[in-house]
Amino acid sequence: MTKATEQQIGGSHYKQFKIQPMEMAEKLGLPPTIYSAFKYIVRAPHKGQFNEDLNKCLHCLQLFAEFGDCVMLSFVSPREYIDFLTQFEDVHRNVIHAIATYPEHQQYEEVVGLIESYRDFCNLQ
Repeated sequence: MTKATEQQIGGSHYKQFKIQPMEMAEKLGLPPTIYSAFKYIVRAPHKGQFNEDLNKCLHCLQLFAEFGDCVMLSFVSPREYIDFLTQFEDVHRNVIHAIATYPEHQQYEEVVGLIESYRDFCNLQ
């Protein structure tokens, strides 16, 4: 029987990753809104709906800010997290990390600024 982590239903934008975004989000203990933001930013350059995924990411961060404080649990080793992040280019990696650690730091404007800078960088290429 095929393992669930070896499958993707609809599309192939996650299949290229050695460590799946959902697996990393589970290990990081991300709350649902932050997981959704994390998912959208990871897949943005790969699914073909870049600006829409960035807008969805920003919307999820706004929802998190409205819902109040959440505690982030962490079930992942630093080495495994670094291995996950090294799958991405520098500018993309920085935004993914900012979103993954957002619940701890609560720096909404800074994260939004990183996402907008990432959008500008990718749209210029």
